[in-house]
Amino acid sequence: MLLLLTSCSTTRLLKEGEYRLASNEVELTSSHPDKDEKSLPRELDSYIRQDANKYLLFGWNPLINVYNWSNGSGGGINAFWEKVGVAPVIFNPLLVESSKDNMKNRLDYLGFYNAVVEPKIFLKNKLAKVTYNVTPGKRYRIDEIRYELPQGEFEQEFLADSLNLGVQVGDYLSEELLEAESVRGASYFRNLGYYDFNKNAYSFEADTLHGRTLLHYRISADPVKYTIRNVSIQHPADIKFRESLLRQFNTIKPGDFYSEELVNKTYYRFSALNLFSGVNIQMTPVDSTQVDCDIKLTGSNLMGFKANLEASTNSSALFGISPQLSFFHKNLFHGGEWLNLDFTGNWQFMPGSDLGATELGASASLSLPKMLAYPTSKIKGKNIPRTEFKASFSYQNRPEYRRSVAGFSYGFTGQLGNRYFYQVAPLQLNLVELYDISDSFSKTLQENPYLWDSFEDLVDLGLGATIYYTSDASVVPKGSYEFARLSLDLSGNALSLFDRWLPVDAATGKHHLLGLPYKQSVKAAVSAGTPSRFGNCCS
Repeated sequence: MLLLLTSCSTTRLLKEGEYRLASNEVELTSSHPDKDEKSLPRELDSYIRQDANKYLLFGWNPLINVYNWSNGSGGGINAFWEKVGVAPVIFNPLLVESSKDNMKNRLDYLGFYNAVVEPKIFLKNKLAKVTYNVTPGKRYRIDEIRYELPQGEFEQEFLADSLNLGVQVGDYLSEELLEAESVRGASYFRNLGYYDFNKNAYSFEADTLHGRTLLHYRISADPVKYTIRNVSIQHPADIKFRESLLRQFNTIKPGDFYSEELVNKTYYRFSALNLFSGVNIQMTPVDSTQVDCDIKLTGSNLMGFKANLEASTNSSALFGISPQLSFFHKNLFHGGEWLNLDFTGNWQFMPGSDLGATELGASASLSLPKMLAYPTSKIKGKNIPRTEFKASFSYQNRPEYRRSVAGFSYGFTGQLGNRYFYQVAPLQLNLVELYDISDSFSKTLQENPYLWDSFEDLVDLGLGATIYYTSDASVVPKGSYEFARLSLDLSGNALSLFDRWLPVDAATGKHHLLGLPYKQSVKAAVSAGTPSRFGNCCS
């Protein structure tokens, strides 16, 4: 296979004078780069205008060879090779100069002033390799900052936030630093009521003469605070939702100062209901000191069914049929309550024999957008905990045994900030009962105590909790991220306090509840790792 893949050049289809871009490299000319300079090659790599062909293994991409199996006509079998393979990137020398300018602009933005970028092009055997030699420019530390601010209440609020300013004496001067401060500061003041305040109100001027860097920090606007006059919430008439709950979820109140943080919090709360396909919050100035707030909610499908049917076979000549039916309702009691019902089945059989197995299951869950016994109005954050009730039952009839498993749980799920998630279940109940265990399977269980733990009659009554941390809570993380999970389960420990009133099995000496022995245990688990789109680094 290797001989076949390498039997054709990666440049066979190039015209006279054309080269395949084999690689781009960014190298520092500094002999002793500091920490910030060492990160520049990776930073500048994304500013190269033309990417080279990617390699899959040790600097080799066999798909480029496959592409060159074609004759370039794009017809017949040649079209197939071109579709399966990867086309060579034809080197464009004009883009080298553009890449150089991009890098210099980026270095200026990062505070490496008067940096030098020298590209060197190496051409050999129809391959082009480009190396960008970077000499970082001089950086200036800020020695003094002089402020020019509007006087009055705004100045007092600015000074109260002085410890949080993103620009401090001793920092390296850069456009990146000043841009971040203007964005941060504008957001801070919009949360204090300055509705129309934005980063354009900031201006900075740096003086690097006389061996010192003096930064003039100016805010040229004349900011005014706005209050909320009227708040209206609109949703489709076909979505029946309790108005009192809408008001509890909304954190924008008439008479309060405008706050961007409260706008974002309200948006997040309504979106988290998973009930509205769109949430639009619009502020309309009434005069120079007041704004009206209009919240418009767009509807979505409130209920639906999902059916699935799978058929299978295996080497033992067993055929299987597995149907599944699901139903959901996202607004059961007109308050954002989620109901999910699932019905599953699995039938395995061997034609012409009595050998077969049957599994039937049903589960139901109800999730409420609140924490029971705790008013939603007292929850100040953007995350509203949900109360969940879950019940399930499954029946298994196999040649080795018959077993029924029932479960019920009650608990809370929620989020703390943007990276911590929790599940707390004050009540977890599982009932397991076995019937008609075959002699051969009973012997197997006796020889394997770990397996026996899953195939014994028991009542599992207790509580559990899980805390999960992730450095990237995106639905689809862009790259590697860190996670950690801690879980704790207690079973039967509180129940043991009532042993004196529970019946005892004479044969085993175990206390029974609902006719079954109860389980007593403490389990804790910790896991951590750094997953990426290529898999787990460690755990």
